Amino acid sequence: MSSYTDGQKEEMIKAAKAGDGEALMALVKQHGVDIAAAKLSLDGAGYTALHYITDDADDAAASGKAIAQFIAAAGPAIDIDARETFGGRTPIHFASARGKLHHVRALLRCGASADVKNNDGDTPTSMCCNWGGKENKAAILALLSDPASASASRSATRERAALSGTR
Repeated sequence: MSSYTDGQKEEMIKAAKAGDGEALMALVKQHGVDIAAAKLSLDGAGYTALHYITDDADDAAASGKAIAQFIAAAGPAIDIDARETFGGRTPIHFASARGKLHHVRALLRCGASADVKNNDGDTPTSMCCNWGGKENKAAILALLSDPASASASRSATRERAALSGTR
């Protein structure tokens, strides 16, 4: 993996924290796919762009889409279950703990592990139960208990739309 300047890392961090898919894609194109998997944090925390998105970006459909596009663009260069340095948390730990339904769904659709444990033995499910927001907790727990449903829900929606003649 290539090394990146602090300025390049800061550009990625800013785009990731904003959930700005277009900026992330442009930076991957500019700096190469390895930057998608790079440890970007300047403080030694070992955060990747996915950690910053799931920790800081708003939980909106657009940021969920940005996650999926970013992972697809990075291809095998990215480790969707990358662990940060201090607690061994993965992006899905962050999204679950913060109650970010769109992020959890996007990560599961892209192959994130629903049962990965951090350094303290916490899974995304336990983090959602302990810290996740009330608003999305039930939906996130349902996705984590049946990760295949993250993809199935999209297919089922398309099937229902096709049957009803709507799009």
